[in-house]
This record gives sequence, structure tokens and C-alpha cells, in this order.
Amino acid sequence: MKTKTTEFTFAPASFIPFRDTKAIARVRRIKRVDIAKHRNPDFRITVMPDAEFEFHWITDMFFRIKTAMDAGQQFVAIMPNPWPGYAKLASLLNRARVNCR
Repeated sequence: MKTKTTEFTFAPASFIPFRDTKAIARVRRIKRVDIAKHRNPDFRITVMPDAEFEFHWITDMFFRIKTAMDAGQQFVAIMPNPWPGYAKLASLLNRARVNCR
């Protein structure tokens, strides 16, 4: 008995707000070696292991806040919902005695 094979056609789940299958297919064709390449020189993409991401995120926020405070400037950021890493960031800021007025 032969089984009929059908070609798989990807479609995003109905709850996904971005549903442009042509754009998704284009992005899925990007090769690993090309993932960080972008035609806009001001837009930099860095690929790193998951284990390094939190460290880079926390240290980046720390130095942005510290630099602004040292210069007497206001620091404004849009950050995601509650995240345990914020406690680590607060600990670093407190340990370095950064005055987050």
C-alpha cells in the first residue's frame, strides 16, 4: 500500500500577529554565516550563545545608566516586563554606588 505524501506548507499560528508568509520565508532562507550582515551600517547585529546574553544585557544597561548619571543626564529606557535580571542590575548599581536620582 502506497502512502500519499504531501508537501508541507508553513503558516504561522492564528494568534501570531505577523503573518506575512513571504517575509517569513525570506528570513528563513538567511544562512547562519550571513545572519549578522545588514545593509544599514548603523544597525549592528551580534549573535552570541544564550548563556552570555544575560551578562551582556545587564552590563549594557548598567553602563548606560552609570554614564548618564555621571554626566548628570536623565536616563530613559523602555524595558520588557518583570525579569529576574533587574535584581542583578540593581545590585550592581547599588554596589557601585551609582546615584540613580
